[in-house]
This record gives sequence, structure tokens and C-alpha cells, in this order.
Amino acid sequence: MRRVPLAVVAVSIGIALVLAGCGGKKAPIIGEVEPGKFVLEYAFEEGDDFEMSKVRKEVATRTVMGSKTETRSETTIAYDFEVESAGPEGFELAFEYEERRQTSDSPQAEKPADFSALIGKGAVIMISRLGKIIDLRGFETLPEISVPEQEVFIGIDQYMNEASELFYGLPETPVTTGSTWNTTDNYTESFPGGKIDILIDTRYKLMQKTMKKGYDCVRIAASFTVKITGEVEASGMKFALAMDGMGNDEIYFAYNEGMFVRVEGQWKMEGAATNADMGISVPMENGYTSTVEVDLD
Repeated sequence: MRRVPLAVVAVSIGIALVLAGCGGKKAPIIGEVEPGKFVLEYAFEEGDDFEMSKVRKEVATRTVMGSKTETRSETTIAYDFEVESAGPEGFELAFEYEERRQTSDSPQAEKPADFSALIGKGAVIMISRLGKIIDLRGFETLPEISVPEQEVFIGIDQYMNEASELFYGLPETPVTTGSTWNTTDNYTESFPGGKIDILIDTRYKLMQKTMKKGYDCVRIAASFTVKITGEVEASGMKFALAMDGMGNDEIYFAYNEGMFVRVEGQWKMEGAATNADMGISVPMENGYTSTVEVDLD
């Protein structure tokens, strides 16, 4: 599900023609095709627009030389999407950042990150009807943002990884209550002073038919595991990072509209940052809750 780099102009033209529906293919039928039997696919038309907002709350615990500290933070990101092209194979979705802010009770957060340079900027996500990333474009034009409290910069890798995680994997075949399917995603994030690799394995299960926000939906339970390894820098020192986690999402997918309208999630990560040369190990524990809201009107 990771980014497929753009090739030469000819390949780009070929992708555009496929998305435009060349070859006489028709968009498949979606929704409840038989009582209790669903074909779940993303379904947009060229010119459609929708808004998506994501709020993530984090409680981070660090233990240094026996002293435990806890900080709480909240991140809000709002996107405005427009469908630039649509076809049987997928969609080209252009977005702009409507809002991005981050608050924290950390003592280092006296000067919060300034995201004003990001507002109104955007990029393009190309996804298949099952939510697989086909391509990511334009992220190199987004500004690098300093986050003083974390001693890091938000750059192209994080923007791209966040975009890759916006759309959930859907099943390749029709599903009924109790049906399951799996996805695996790999990401890499590079930033000043380090690089981390992220592996996410997700198992989805169709739970029930329900109503949400006025839409006929199916509730999908997603359970996932996360593994993070790499190297980071803090206080001028290099640390090897290793963390493992697990969590779950409740996804409300409006099957007639072909889009989820709400997601509720929670997960927990545990691990340590270690500098073997200095004999330092910093146990780390992060707990998260998140909500995603989509406005299709």
C-alpha cells in the first residue's frame, strides 16, 4: 500500500486514461446486492467533494533514570477533498489542508507548532476502489513544519504516510456478517536526526448493518498490530527505537455512497529508546484515541 513513484509521462498518461474509464468498462454495482450481502467499494464521481476531519489524543509516558513523566497532546487535521477523476479502477483525489493544529501540556510546548504555512496547501492521492494507494503526488511542495516540543520536523514522509492511512482497506469479494479480510502496510519516515520503519497488520471483520449520521452503513471492526523500529535523535544523542502496539478501529461505512462517514479508534504502543554506548534506556508508553468524521454533503 506504499507509494508507487511516478514514472515517465507516458505512464502518467496511461494511468489517467485508466481512471477516466477508457476501454468501455463500467463501474461495478456496490452496496447491499442481496439481503445481508454487501459489495464494499469506494465510489466517487468526478467533481464530487467532501470534507474529512481527524482528531487524535495522545497520552505519552517516559521513564528516565527512574523518574516518570506524562504528557497529553491533541492533534486536529481537517482536509477538503475534490474528485479530479473517477473510473472503474479508482480515483484521483485532490485535497487541501483546511486546518491543522497541535496542543500539548508538555513544558517544551510553550511555543506550539505553527501550521499556518500549510493551510490552503495540498496534494493528490490516487486510490483504487478498494482503498489501495496507486500514487501520491505533490507532497514535495508542502512546507516543512517544526514541532519544538518533540524536537522534530514534519516533512514529506510524514505527510505522505498520513495520507496513505486515510482510506481503509476493503474486501475483494462480497461480504456478509462475520466475513473477514486482511491488509499489510509498510511505511518509512525520514527526518532530521533519524529514520523509522512502520509495519501495520490489520484484520477487518464485518459486524452488522446499522445507521450512522443518517446513512445506511455497515459497522466494520478493525484490529491491528503496529511495529516501529529505527533511529531517533534527542538532546543531541542518537537512540535506537523499538516499539510494538495494538489497537482497534470501528469503521462506519456508508455502502450506498461508497465512503466511510465515521471512525472511532484506540491503540497503545510500548517500547524503549536506547543508547547502548551511554548505557541509557528510556521506556516509552503511548496511548491514543482518535475520531474521524466525513461530511459528504
